[in-house]
Amino acid sequence: MISQGLLRMRISALLALCLVLVFALPAAKASADEVKESIGDLGKINDPVQDAKQAYSNGIKEFVGITLEKGVLIPGLKTAQEARVRKSYIVRSLNHRWQSFTNIEDDPRRMYQLKRYANRYNMMMMKLIEQNELKKKRQYRY
Repeated sequence: MISQGLLRMRISALLALCLVLVFALPAAKASADEVKESIGDLGKINDPVQDAKQAYSNGIKEFVGITLEKGVLIPGLKTAQEARVRKSYIVRSLNHRWQSFTNIEDDPRRMYQLKRYANRYNMMMMKLIEQNELKKKRQYRY
């Protein structure tokens, strides 16, 4: 038989292990999120192609841009496409310059990440819109 003192010691060790697991798992998850955020640094927007496809399938035909001191930059589009987008579509800013304490121009790493995301998102959105327009043109009509 196990003595009462040994039983108490085992229960105490088991409780201590449970406490360690309860507090260590959220900390491990938080550090994994921090690593993800430090790599992506964009929070929830890490897959621009999938985001564009999802938005288009939901009927949202908007492009993304980066608000700079001189105006809104729309990466990923040719000059003619950019003029068309500015005229006919909504351009959503990825960064809210007026809400931030630091300017995006001062952080080259974040600027690169935003440009890369916007480039891929806008190219996919334009591709989807042009494919739909071509499909409508080729549609058989009486």
